[in-house]
Amino acid sequence: MRWLGRHLRWRTMRRTMGRPLVWLAAAAALAVVVMLGVSLGVGRGEVARSNEVAAPSTLPTGAIPTTTNFGSLAPVAPPTTTTTKVLPTTTSSSTTTAVPVAPTNPRQLADDRPALTAAMQDVFAGSWTSANLVSAEVWVVGEGKLFSFGGWLELLPASTEKILTAVGALEHLAPNHVFRTTIRWHETTGDLVLVAGGDPTLTTADLRRIARELRASGLSEFRDLVVDVSWFSANLWAPGWEDWHVPRYTGPLSTLVVDRNRARTDDTFLAEPNTENARVFVDALLAAGITMRGELRLASAPEGASVVVAHESAPVIDLIATMLRDSNNEIAESLIREVGRTASGEGSTAQGTQTTVTTIRELGAQYLGTMSDGSGMSRTNATSAHDLVLVLDMARDQDWFPQFLASLPVAGESGTLSNRLRGPSTAGVVRAKTGTIIGGVALAGYTHLADGSEAVFAIIINGEPAPNIVGIVDEFVVTLTSDHR
Repeated sequence: MRWLGRHLRWRTMRRTMGRPLVWLAAAAALAVVVMLGVSLGVGRGEVARSNEVAAPSTLPTGAIPTTTNFGSLAPVAPPTTTTTKVLPTTTSSSTTTAVPVAPTNPRQLADDRPALTAAMQDVFAGSWTSANLVSAEVWVVGEGKLFSFGGWLELLPASTEKILTAVGALEHLAPNHVFRTTIRWHETTGDLVLVAGGDPTLTTADLRRIARELRASGLSEFRDLVVDVSWFSANLWAPGWEDWHVPRYTGPLSTLVVDRNRARTDDTFLAEPNTENARVFVDALLAAGITMRGELRLASAPEGASVVVAHESAPVIDLIATMLRDSNNEIAESLIREVGRTASGEGSTAQGTQTTVTTIRELGAQYLGTMSDGSGMSRTNATSAHDLVLVLDMARDQDWFPQFLASLPVAGESGTLSNRLRGPSTAGVVRAKTGTIIGGVALAGYTHLADGSEAVFAIIINGEPAPNIVGIVDEFVVTLTSDHR
């Protein structure tokens, strides 16, 4: 495919100063809406294997007020008080960043493609905009901004948040980095020790196989099963999650994850998934013919315990691909905490998101949003289409870009886009991350225009439930890629 194997180096114009007053007003209006009780969340998605959410038949209490009118948003020009220079494509991204220059009135690319920009504007001319908040933006590779409609408006990005998580993981975790679950034997005490490493893909079948390996190695009994879950923080939820998110749209957070923490939904499990998942291992040991004489307890691994079995996850680069293609929430949350653990020694969501945002800015994308979790479920996430375009732009300058690009769903072919955008101008051409929230959708990625130019785009829509909202997002992308000459 023409996208793969090409590491294009380009920089689009970036803004270095604050938003205009009109956007401050828009942000204030949005805050009022949120205070009135607008509650959006992310979960399972556009295709059966996705973790994004299809609007439930009965919305959670307070999720979306059915009478709220969000008001329409006219497209507003971004600040023109400062611009940044588009760097030459031959400049090394490892040693340069966008260079601020004096205020100017940059040439509008709309002047070069008037039919295209007019057609894109028509997408937002419908009455549906009166019930939704919209942020959309398109930049042409090596040229600059082509189109913006509320591009600076920060909204709930849904699972497009996983783009940020992928960047953090690609920067801080080696491609062959794995999550390790180790079983250790303490000769002096006769205890068996399980040290959990946050593997989001560990299954009951894996634990049963480990138990059989232990029995085959000669282990017939042990005293206590000591389970060390200190690798990640003890938080069961990420900041901004609602009580109805768990377990409907994701399992609770834990260091010892089994079957994505989705196999059980009872209160006992939801209150202490680490302990209950450890019991799954005890059952596997008993089934393998190994006797436990003592008890199960959560504690730090004792000194002197030697590793007898080690189970490793797939490499991080493969986990990132699964997260992006299938919108896997559990992988996203483990990755963001692993980023925090690797960067600072603290395996928490807060540390992982802080590290990721700092890294994105250091790489040159002036991200102005708020990142509260790894999956995009948090109601305190806030990201604009402009933010996402800057991050996607920045990604092109990184050594890991080919792997990142290859991990995104392909229109009409793979992941959460396998059944969408299957027309001639989009199928096999658009690579983008989907997002679905109760009452809205998002899509952000890369494509080609009809004239052969390459583009980065993002669109986020928040608002009242609308059965055709995904169709509107797809119409936006089809319009972008179609020939309007």
